[in-house]
Amino acid sequence: MKADKILEMWAKFFKDRNEDYGDAYLRFGEIAILLMPEGITLKTADDFYFFHIFVLEIVKMIRIGNAIPQGVHHSDSWKDLAVYAAMYTEKQLTAKEPKND
Repeated sequence: MKADKILEMWAKFFKDRNEDYGDAYLRFGEIAILLMPEGITLKTADDFYFFHIFVLEIVKMIRIGNAIPQGVHHSDSWKDLAVYAAMYTEKQLTAKEPKND
């Protein structure tokens, strides 16, 4: 398959997903500032890991929130949230500097 056909296929995939989820990726900044109005400082590898999981969960929640009013319910999205929580917990249990619950 040629690159232009791959890009066309991906563009269709993007458009199809955005019909369900909306532009969730564009809303992260406004949601993050509401959740962390003082900003955030990340210093350690663990800090960045935990923030990464946080970002995954917030973007997933935005996507779910955009889809619900349209009557779209992706059960995989809810499973993804459970997986992210398990990933967070795994890292929390093995982190160099354990975080409090």
